[in-house]
Amino acid sequence: MNIFKSILVIIVMDGKIPPPKEGAKVSVRSISVGKKRMIMTIHETTGSITIYVGNRTVYCIDVFLEKNLLGKILPLGNLSKLRWDKVCTLDDDFEKGKDSVMLLKLVISFIHSNYPSVKEIIFTDLSSKECDDGNTINLAALKYLTVGKTWYEETFGASLDKGQISFYDNMEKQLLEKKKNITWEYLKEIMPAGKMEIPEGEIKELYEKTSRWQDFFYPIVERLGKSKTCILFAPWFDRFVRTYLRISFISLRYSLPVKDHEIPYTMTGGRRRTTLKNKK
Repeated sequence: MNIFKSILVIIVMDGKIPPPKEGAKVSVRSISVGKKRMIMTIHETTGSITIYVGNRTVYCIDVFLEKNLLGKILPLGNLSKLRWDKVCTLDDDFEKGKDSVMLLKLVISFIHSNYPSVKEIIFTDLSSKECDDGNTINLAALKYLTVGKTWYEETFGASLDKGQISFYDNMEKQLLEKKKNITWEYLKEIMPAGKMEIPEGEIKELYEKTSRWQDFFYPIVERLGKSKTCILFAPWFDRFVRTYLRISFISLRYSLPVKDHEIPYTMTGGRRRTTLKNKK
């Protein structure tokens, strides 16, 4: 299995824990962080280990660890999904934002303690954000075009995978060139400046005096606030990234260092079983 092909998403979606493969060892344990009680389900085969955390049937994060032919766990793991679902804790609703941070720190700390050969977790950032009105926006693109870093870089110290540096440099050059060449009148074809709750003249002046997209978008986001930015940007921003900038953040791989995030947790139980082959 190519561990670089998975996509990391933070969205509201169904995340059923799949049935284990034949012959897999399955471990199910209760894990708690403060008042949040969750279930950690681990599927282990001769070639891999997959860690799910959520409730008994639904997960909000899963990490794939691959083994070599001798059964040794490889140093690069793969974060497949980090998603929000209010049922991912047994007692309290799973909180957006704060609990997603907690969950990722928990799993990384668990891997650090239990699988010391794993040094990095690789992922592709396709995170999105649900706005208060139910619409969604590309969070990876929004963060990059406002502060120049993704949420994972800011929050967890993630870094661009070494093999992606050349691609990233070319992307930055393209963005600078497009900021230089896209006129205000052209931008207005997709960005409804008159609906931004900021005088259009001020937005135009800001656009024409800045050379980077970050210097243009960041002051607008700061002035509107996160909630209002999400609502006002969602109808057009993703199309702007795809159609006008023609930038695909799905192509960028990132690396998370595996370390102890010093998040206190307790584990209880430990039901283990081995799946049997189907009888013919």
